[in-house]
Amino acid sequence: MILIIILAVGCIIFFTQLLIRRFAYYHLEYAVSFSAEEATEGDTVILTETITNQKLLPLPWVKVELTTNAALDFAAEQSTVSQNTRFISSLFCLFPYRSIRRQWKVRCTKRGIFEVSHAVIVISDLFDTAEYSKAFPHAAAKLTVLPKVRNLPLPPVFPQSIIEAMRNNTILPVIIFAFVFGIAVKSCRLEKLAGVLQELNTAFGKMLS
Repeated sequence: MILIIILAVGCIIFFTQLLIRRFAYYHLEYAVSFSAEEATEGDTVILTETITNQKLLPLPWVKVELTTNAALDFAAEQSTVSQNTRFISSLFCLFPYRSIRRQWKVRCTKRGIFEVSHAVIVISDLFDTAEYSKAFPHAAAKLTVLPKVRNLPLPPVFPQSIIEAMRNNTILPVIIFAFVFGIAVKSCRLEKLAGVLQELNTAFGKMLS
């Protein structure tokens, strides 16, 4: 009786391995995409994986391995980082004619153009006695992360006294200011321009007072 059981289990394992090896990747589809083509530093986007088993053979153990830049921050417990590369792993159990969609929250920590690619699908049988892997080079998603807009204080181009003069229709100080301002821009470097504007502001303020 024990020998019969051992033989039966051996036959099941053998035929399972045979079926997995021959038909595991037959009509197996995989795709990956981002919820947006562009994002900004600090934004969170969604990465969607879709895997479909379009055949009668079930696939009890399927692992998908993806590669991307470490600047795209995934859940720590389901990804590992080596230098500047992040490796993401997903486990699936696919019944016949079944499609599974899985979504990840991805935080953009750095600007640049990033790609989730190098998809490799590893398949094993129910008893985990053998593993088979195949690359899916066409399964990839690209994301452009733009730099975050920073509000920088800029010096005023026109002194407040000149603006007040324009409001009061006092045209002569405006003409004088435009003439002196043109000479200052032509003769001064950019880093000294703010100081020149401040001096002009003080001088014309005294003139208008």
